[in-house]
Amino acid sequence: MKTIVWDLFGGLNGSVGLSLDPKIYKIYTIDILDETKDGRKNIVIDLADSITMRLFAKLDKLPKPDIIVASPMCQSFSRAAALKGGNASWRVNNDVITYRKPEDYINTRYNYTDQLDKAILGETAIQNTISIIRTYKPKHWYIENPASSLIWKLINYNWDFNHISNIADYSAYGFISKKPTIFLSNTLLDLKTSKQKSSINTEQISQKQRSDIPKDLIRDIFDQFNNPRIIQPSLLN
Repeated sequence: MKTIVWDLFGGLNGSVGLSLDPKIYKIYTIDILDETKDGRKNIVIDLADSITMRLFAKLDKLPKPDIIVASPMCQSFSRAAALKGGNASWRVNNDVITYRKPEDYINTRYNYTDQLDKAILGETAIQNTISIIRTYKPKHWYIENPASSLIWKLINYNWDFNHISNIADYSAYGFISKKPTIFLSNTLLDLKTSKQKSSINTEQISQKQRSDIPKDLIRDIFDQFNNPRIIQPSLLN
């Protein structure tokens, strides 16, 4: 019997589906996009749907997942959209993260309504991701985003969600930029990092390239899901 994997928000590149052995894994790539950039079909579901009953009614039709992986949209959490005290969508004060106020945008190039919409969309996406993990209770899961993303502060501030923060550098798996990335999980992972500084800013790379997780990194994670290198208590809740 194949291991069932739900790949949430993976529909642009479909990196997980490209990396794993189809004889072992059955991948359900779930995204608002109807197909990956190379033409593979996705399961079209809006994972940022604010009506959770509608979202779960669609997910209930799929086989129950053994593993859930997720790469929630990171636009509103990116440090690249710089603004004092956080970024263009979020204000950060120590561990407290809140929506920006209209006055924060005076004499800036950003629009309050646009940034608020992005913030709400990003928050709904990660809230739904956590709810999906809690509801379907996979044996293993991870949530992936850049290490610099404000998504980690939002999770820690808003939800009592047990997890382990595993960090990997994409360059250690052959990517052209260092791109430190956190894989939040219920599994302690022994992932590769690099001491070398990145010579390329990830913002100079196309969105399609930035969102592509190295195949060797995905295989490393799934190998450790099956054969843990470090013994630890389960954090699934």
